[in-house]
Amino acid sequence: MVTETLADAKANKEQLKQLVNFYTEDTEIRRKEYLEMFLFAFHAGGLRIIDIITLEWKHIDFEKREMKKVLIKTAKYQKQRHLIPLTDSAIKILHKWKDMGRTKRYVFDLLTDSVDVTNQTTLYEKRNSVTRKVNQALHVVGEKIKLPFSLTFHVARHSFAINALNDETHPLDMYQVSRLLGHASTAVTEKVYADYTKEFLGDKLRELNFNFVPNFD
Repeated sequence: MVTETLADAKANKEQLKQLVNFYTEDTEIRRKEYLEMFLFAFHAGGLRIIDIITLEWKHIDFEKREMKKVLIKTAKYQKQRHLIPLTDSAIKILHKWKDMGRTKRYVFDLLTDSVDVTNQTTLYEKRNSVTRKVNQALHVVGEKIKLPFSLTFHVARHSFAINALNDETHPLDMYQVSRLLGHASTAVTEKVYADYTKEFLGDKLRELNFNFVPNFD
């Protein structure tokens, strides 16, 4: 049963493992591919679905292990070209799609090579159509593994940010997460994610073990 609101929907590490386990057992090829896109979005710094749709092979540098593209918020709003380091997990997914060789231009075959993404009307229509199909498939996955929230593509972005900020071993700071998400400033990131770092910050503060207090005995 779904109990969390859309704003609270995020997958923790155990739930992400559940998704991978479901993928391994699933027999529906296209749904597995949507999960691959979801996991790539997570591993590539919390990409939006529009960035997955418009990702081209020319944006990927396997040698430098980085992705460089314009991150798009909406059809009418595009940011400057953005550089994202690619992890082993992200590279692994990219190689799988490279080996399939379905399209020469776009990484994931959500668009045909002939689609002009500079046309705002076309991009808007494609984004809505793809988002609807992907989210329908992900929703089924979420129900099958009994997630306490509705699984949508945006959960990948939300999950990356919260897990990165609260990682027990190698946490990223707010500025680093903001850069990866492509936010205009850390103020935007803090507005969305500040509440999710309270427990983690408390732990870090206690680890400092400052003891500048007199003896009251």
